[in-house]
This record gives sequence, C-alpha cells and structure tokens, in this order.
Amino acid sequence: MPFLPVRRKASTPTTSSSMISSPIVSSATSSPTDPVPSRSSSGHSSHPSDATQSTVPTASSVHRAQASIKSVPSIAPSTSACTLDPEDWFSRFRGDLDISDELPSKKTLREAAGIPIFAADGTSRAFGSLYEGDNVIGERQLVLFVRHFYCGACQAYLRALTKSITLQTYFTMSIPTSIIIIGCGSPNLIPHYKAQTGCPFPIFADPSRKLYKVLGMSWTLDMGPRADYMVDREGKEINELKWVSGQIKDWAVVGAGKGTPLPDPASMSRPQSRHKALTDAEREAEEARAKAEKKKKLARRNMFKGGNMLQIGGEFLFRDGEVEWCHRMKNYRGHADIQVLRRVLEIDDDDDKEMND
Repeated sequence: MPFLPVRRKASTPTTSSSMISSPIVSSATSSPTDPVPSRSSSGHSSHPSDATQSTVPTASSVHRAQASIKSVPSIAPSTSACTLDPEDWFSRFRGDLDISDELPSKKTLREAAGIPIFAADGTSRAFGSLYEGDNVIGERQLVLFVRHFYCGACQAYLRALTKSITLQTYFTMSIPTSIIIIGCGSPNLIPHYKAQTGCPFPIFADPSRKLYKVLGMSWTLDMGPRADYMVDREGKEINELKWVSGQIKDWAVVGAGKGTPLPDPASMSRPQSRHKALTDAEREAEEARAKAEKKKKLARRNMFKGGNMLQIGGEFLFRDGEVEWCHRMKNYRGHADIQVLRRVLEIDDDDDKEMND
C-alpha cells in the first residue's frame, strides 16, 4: 500500500489574556537589572516566564506605580468670574483703513454724474443733477453718504447733525448750501429711515453702491472708536452692545411691517371676487386682506434691503460742479465731526471755536 502524505492544518497562534499586561504595571516593574525577554518574528515573547512576570506585580512595583500617580499635578478649579468687556471684544475689529481725503478729479466727477439715485417713491435722477444744472439748490451742496439704513451710528449722526444745524441755521447760512443724504439701501426704506432720524433734509438711495466706489469710499470690518454723537433720542450714550441690538430691533420692526408705510392704494390692483354677488362689506373685507398681505410681502422684502453692512461713506462739499472739500470714513463711526462740518460750512469760524473753548 503506497504511502499517502497527510496534510496537517497550520496552527494559529493565540494570545492568552494573561499575556496582556497593564501598561502602568509593566512600566513600573521594568528595571535595568531585569532580564529583557527576546521576541520572535511573530511578536510573541519567547521567555518562558514572561506571562507570569507581567501579571504578578511585586510590592516595590506597586509602590512605584502609586508614587507616579501621586506625582501628577492636580488642576484646581478657576474661581475667577467670566466677564465680558464690550470695548475689549470689539477692539479686535479695529484697524483704520488707509483712505485718502484727496478731492475727486474732474474725470471721476463726470463718471459719477451719470449714476442714478432714487427717491422714496422710486423715481430716479442723475447724481450730477444735485450739484450742476439749472435745478441746483443753493450755491453749495453738502452730500453726506451714510452706511446701510439700519446703521445706528449713522442714525445717531444725522440726529446730531439735525440738532446742530437747525432749519433756522440752515436757511441763514452766509453761503446758501443744500444738504443731501444718500444711503446704500433700497429706496423703499427711506420713509422708515427718515422717521428714525428725524432728518429734514432730502434722502436718496444708491442701492448699487456705484457712487460709493467711484468716489473712493470703501468697506471695512472696523467699528472704530466711540464717537461723541453716539447718543440715543434721550441723550443716553450708545455703547457697542446697545448699537448692535438696536440695529437688530430696527431690522425686526421693518420685517414686521411696522416701519414701512402701506403702499399707495391707487397702485394696487383690485382683487378679483370669487363670487360675483358679493356685498359691499365683503368686497371691502377682501380688499383689506389683500392690502395687508401685500404689505407683509413688501415688508419681508424690504427687511433684507437695508444695504451692504460693510460699506462706509463720507461727506463731499460741491461748489460750481466741483468738490472743494471731502472726507471719507475709515470705520463705521468715522463720519466727520459735526463741529468740523460747521466750520467747513462757515457757520462757525476759528474765532468762534476759540471763544467756545
């Protein structure tokens, strides 16, 4: 009978749970005098007593392990209270832009003159019509570019301007000068903005912001230092948190339709009746519901059209179709000081300033 080879199954090495030792105990028991067990190519110890040595700690090894645990430094709980300093937090956004107050060239003014601006009713006119042509008001024109229509700093600035340059002062200036306000939001928000600021001067909108770009006004994240005009209607100071929360509240008011006037009923189409035989009361009720719905839709659209939040503006004084003085903002609160405007407009001269000081 021929010899048949028997195929044996390859034995799979197993690792006993007793061969896995604690890293703390292992590191604690190892010493320079202990024999170092050799390792086979499979990674298992070839020392016959390796498992026994790794699982049975000695008294000295336990003592060393406890000592190493005690040496870990403990972290004491902090007792300092968590406080928020608004001035310190907002200071990280500060870093004024390097913007020049150089007067715009004639070429720049020709480009800016054709850019349209919009009134509250949506009608447009060329920007150049404010300072050149037969319909110009006054010998000089002071154009103030504000930020978005929700900016509490610009609203406070216009309130301070209105308080300083009253209508009596306005009409009695030695050189007749018109004052115009331009914002970068939707013209639909002009009535709300006018109500918020109490500004008696004409307000227009440049939602495209082309004028801002052509005339050298930029955008920034810098909130800027506190300004003297940052006070509310009651004369109380507006800090950073009150400023931001006020803008959010203003935005919510517009979104709720409380800050936007009803559309002109003449421009609204008469709702179609579902039934021909409706009473007058029912028709009036349907018309009222349709007007209310249109008002809500208009308010929801307007609340997102206040203007670019990062855009900053400036002030430009025109005379005979050219700019004779200008100031560009470098941060969110960087409008020209009211006293500076009064001197530029020759309401106050240097002698008056010295007397007031």
